Amino acid sequence: MGLHALKILPGLMLLWPLPLNASSVDMPTPTGEYALTKAACGEEVFAKLSPKRIDFLTYSCTKNSFDQVESSGGKITYEVKSLARQGEEDAKPHKDHFKLVLENNTLQVFWADGTKSAKAVLCKK
Repeated sequence: MGLHALKILPGLMLLWPLPLNASSVDMPTPTGEYALTKAACGEEVFAKLSPKRIDFLTYSCTKNSFDQVESSGGKITYEVKSLARQGEEDAKPHKDHFKLVLENNTLQVFWADGTKSAKAVLCKK
């Protein structure tokens, strides 16, 4: 390798794309509308998930990242980091994180404080 190549090699290394977490890149984000019972579908949606936003009954999360951390036997677990959680009583958006577990057309939320939701059923994708 010539002297010139050694001088530009560090600069070329900065242009090389950094490896990304395969679970975040290759896997789709969870989507759908979920209610606590099938009868509540269409009337009182517990959670509405889309690639850009999550709407719960009393607050919404935007600017989310979904990292699939587990997938086995039909159960998929995502760690969600939200840069903008805005509730009915929040003066301004704030950061939040929680887990979403999807299994057999159900959704369960595990919040950062250790509490969890009931299993909600999928109403529509």
